[in-house]
Amino acid sequence: DTNKVIEIVTVFYEATEPFIKSNQDFSSLPIYDRSIALYGAVDNVSCLGSGFVLRESGLLNNTAFCIGLETVYGNIYHLTLKLISLLDQNINLVKLTLAMFAFCANNCTIFNENSSMRYVRNNRLLLHVQNLYAELIWKYLLYIYPFNEAVIRFSHLVYCIVITVTIRTHGQLVKNHTDTVNSLVASDTLESRF
Repeated sequence: DTNKVIEIVTVFYEATEPFIKSNQDFSSLPIYDRSIALYGAVDNVSCLGSGFVLRESGLLNNTAFCIGLETVYGNIYHLTLKLISLLDQNINLVKLTLAMFAFCANNCTIFNENSSMRYVRNNRLLLHVQNLYAELIWKYLLYIYPFNEAVIRFSHLVYCIVITVTIRTHGQLVKNHTDTVNSLVASDTLESRF
């Protein structure tokens, strides 16, 4: 049933709020920039996090759920399977990746006020925080794994982010998906709770 799939995906998106809200780095962004970055952060973190939850929960072993997911999301379903196959088994690495991805520059316009109505005013702060997480991930990998394995894991992480951005892009064509994201980021939900 596609309605059940949408309900489950909505739960994934709603679970993103506490994760983003608890991140002190996100709270440190200026209010205007935070509201712009929030929209993409919800979509980025939920998209990547949903792949992780699908893998860990075993939902992909449920045929009815998989058929519903493919019916609702079409080709995105196959990209999601690819993403899940590449996600690292190290939960700490996945969590760090989610934190970094919340600050990904693709989730908001970082141009100037002449070329966009909504733009991040302090893009350097946003990119600075993203770079801090990227460096932390790299140092964590080097601490836990030998150099060669750290490089392979980091390249898989980058590939996961590229796939997630692709999924997000295709997701913008799925009305149920965009309705879910828009309702979560509406002024009476996430933004008003910061």
